[in-house]
Amino acid sequence: MATKQEITDTIRQGNQRVTQTFGGLTEEQLNTRVHFDEIGWTAKQLLAHLAGRASGHARMIGMAESGDGFPPDFDLNAYNQEIVDARADKSRDALIAEFLTVHDALIERVNGMSDEQLGKTMQWPTGEIPLSDVLRGSGGQHSTKHAAEAEKVLGLPDRNGLASPFAALHHVALVTNDMKKTVAFYRDVLGSEVAMGHRLDRPGNERHYFITVAPNTVFAFFEFPDAALPAHKEATLPSTGRALDHIAFFAGSNERFDTWYQRLTETQAAHLSPIRDMGIVRAFFFDDPNGITLEVMAGIGEGMHFPSLGDPDPAY
Repeated sequence: MATKQEITDTIRQGNQRVTQTFGGLTEEQLNTRVHFDEIGWTAKQLLAHLAGRASGHARMIGMAESGDGFPPDFDLNAYNQEIVDARADKSRDALIAEFLTVHDALIERVNGMSDEQLGKTMQWPTGEIPLSDVLRGSGGQHSTKHAAEAEKVLGLPDRNGLASPFAALHHVALVTNDMKKTVAFYRDVLGSEVAMGHRLDRPGNERHYFITVAPNTVFAFFEFPDAALPAHKEATLPSTGRALDHIAFFAGSNERFDTWYQRLTETQAAHLSPIRDMGIVRAFFFDDPNGITLEVMAGIGEGMHFPSLGDPDPAY
């Protein structure tokens, strides 16, 4: 039987995977068929299916309460298709926003349920199964499975088909002189989690923490209490004394982009810039407690796609 923590962690992982995968697709990719069961869906239709999960979650919770199984005449394919068809006119951003709202609501509902409620069993095609396991599967693993399905068909993670030397970016190693302040910012303002926290086995015994920032990517902070951190410098402008200008994150949708800007405004993030319209993307910048400049961005129209080579005096 899955615990509340396991259920909510799995749902959040699914949220991140769906946002990352579907948020960066081109119109051509969104209209590509990626689902090949009895119902053949494009990537956008698959996203619509995931966005419309609220009634399914409510149905399964009700089935566990009553002890009933699916009605004998229940047509799952027709039910799913009806949900997809009802969202045919919604944009990708609207579907992602609905998906996140539905699954955030499921997390809230799970956290409000008792262990007795979560332990109730329901009739499933494979036999009796506790509601906790059903919600973990339906609310989280289901999302991850469909995102992986789309990624495989579309040749992701590199949606542009460009060659890269490594499989993924694992971590960026950074320096802080106050780990508690750093953890508080990333955890309480941005919603990160501490993935690893320990002390280095050497005379300084310094803290070394990995903090999540995107699916499968962390910031690895070393705490050096006496370190003098650099003063703030405006992002993207010529400067000396630093090799790292800023680190950028993709918001996943324009709705999420606006939500992030509102949240960082309300929490008075340091050096929060106005929103910049760069033609193909919208973006804004802010600093973490260590003076590290971070960027949040979202595509405009087709957004940013690679390759895009136009230097009149190229170094490539």
